[in-house]
Amino acid sequence: MKFPTKNEKLFAVAFALATICVANLNAQGGYDTPNKTDTFNAGRQVYHVEKKSPGGEKSVPSKKQPSRKAPTARLNRGEIVQVMTSSTSARPELAFYLPREATSIVQLVVEKRGSQRNFFLKGLSSGSTVGGAVQRDWLDASGYYPRNPADEARIQAAVKRNPLYIEVR
Repeated sequence: MKFPTKNEKLFAVAFALATICVANLNAQGGYDTPNKTDTFNAGRQVYHVEKKSPGGEKSVPSKKQPSRKAPTARLNRGEIVQVMTSSTSARPELAFYLPREATSIVQLVVEKRGSQRNFFLKGLSSGSTVGGAVQRDWLDASGYYPRNPADEARIQAAVKRNPLYIEVR
C-alpha cells in the first residue's frame, strides 16, 4: 500500500478548501446569485414629471409615437427639468441613471442639499432616450456609471421595469 506524498496531501487540502470557499460564496450571494436587491422597483411615484401634454400642442396619435404607460419628460434644448428627488437617509438610497449613449442628448445634473438630492435633466440636442431610478449602491463613486457587469445588468432591469422616457425637441 502506497502512502500519499506531502505534495498530494497539500493538493487534497487545497482542493477541499477551495470547494468549501466557492460553496460559501455562492450561498452568501456572489455576483451570479440573485438576491433581494435584484428585484428592485422604485415605482412611478419617484418621478416628478407631469403626465399631461403641453398646453399649446394637440396630441395627435401617429404610428411613430407608441402609446406609453410610463411617464415622459419632454423638454426643449437648453431647458432644465427636475425629474426626481431622493434622500440619503432613505433605504434603499435612490439615484437617477442615464446610459452613456444618452449623455449626448441630455445632461444629468445632481443638486445636493443636506441629506436630499435633486436630479435634473438639461436638454442638449434633439432626440429621445430613456433613464430611470436605481439603487445608489449599484453605481460607482461618481454616481453615474455601474460598478461592474452584474450591477449593470441590475440597472438595465430596473430601468426596463420602471422607465422614464426623455424627449428633447
